[in-house]
Amino acid sequence: LLILTLNHFVVDGVSWRILFDDLKALTNDITIPLPERTMPLVAWANLLAQSGRLGNRRGEESLWLSQFTNISPLPQDLTINDNDNKSKHVKTISGRLSTTQTEAIFRAQSTYQNEINELLLAALGLSFRKWSTDQFQQQTSDFVISLEGHGRETDVDLTRTVGWLTSMFPVKLEVRDLDPTDLNSAGIALRRIKDRLRALPDKGLGYGILRHLDPHSQLSQCPPVTPQVVFNYLGKLEKN
Repeated sequence: LLILTLNHFVVDGVSWRILFDDLKALTNDITIPLPERTMPLVAWANLLAQSGRLGNRRGEESLWLSQFTNISPLPQDLTINDNDNKSKHVKTISGRLSTTQTEAIFRAQSTYQNEINELLLAALGLSFRKWSTDQFQQQTSDFVISLEGHGRETDVDLTRTVGWLTSMFPVKLEVRDLDPTDLNSAGIALRRIKDRLRALPDKGLGYGILRHLDPHSQLSQCPPVTPQVVFNYLGKLEKN
């Protein structure tokens, strides 16, 4: 019996799959050679830090600054102060799509040639728009969220690197001029989020470098803007 426990602080979801595949292979044959590891986590961290010191991502600054223009915060029933913003006050709300709804999403992906997360983000933006109007009677500007990614979308081979490489970066949902009740709005929102996401080099990796590792970038010197919502699409997980 083998019990393996690792905290999420040291591994991400991709790392779990690497470890599981290796353990499965060794369970079948303890003598089997495992595939070679790719760049070690420490070497990757040093490479990111060097990229920041050299200012290699400065060309992306205007792209990232544009995520914060003409945006509105999500409306709230009350103001939350730091004393109340603690884990003991957290409430979890969960929901589940039916099989029919899930299949419809995958059909839409094929029809519109979009990625699943693009479809979900377009729907999220329109939902925010409708909710803020219906619930709070507020005509808002665009919204900005934090989007999580694998942090491995780069020319460097990280396919067998174990660690927590997750990236997080802001993305503006451009919905201020869209009517959620108009069916045409869905196509417009989808096209906008598709164009916005695909304009981000390396799936958003540069934002963290500019924000935290480049002391001379505009992003590192601006007051921090923390989006109220974090979006994380984990991917399609098969039952087997």
